[in-house]
Amino acid sequence: MAQYYGTLQGSGGSTTRQGTKSSGLEVTAQSYQGDIEVSFTHSNGVDVVQILVCEHDTGTGQILYYGPVKDLLSKEWRTALVRTFAEQALQEEAKR
Repeated sequence: MAQYYGTLQGSGGSTTRQGTKSSGLEVTAQSYQGDIEVSFTHSNGVDVVQILVCEHDTGTGQILYYGPVKDLLSKEWRTALVRTFAEQALQEEAKR
């Protein structure tokens, strides 16, 4: 039985894929400017997600989040993540 489900919708229609606890599930969405990779794995009874943003040309990436899915869904984690993004944006703006 599948632990993870992925759905893709584009001009060619819709498709789904399944992943198990042992196989996991990895999804990559790409553009000319960059890629977003999301992967699900199962470790010690916990579903873990990694969200990675990559430069399309170089493949150089930065992890946006790595940890339990349930933590990412909590209000405290979402607030902390938004705060982190805002701080990074301010730092980038200050460099310009």
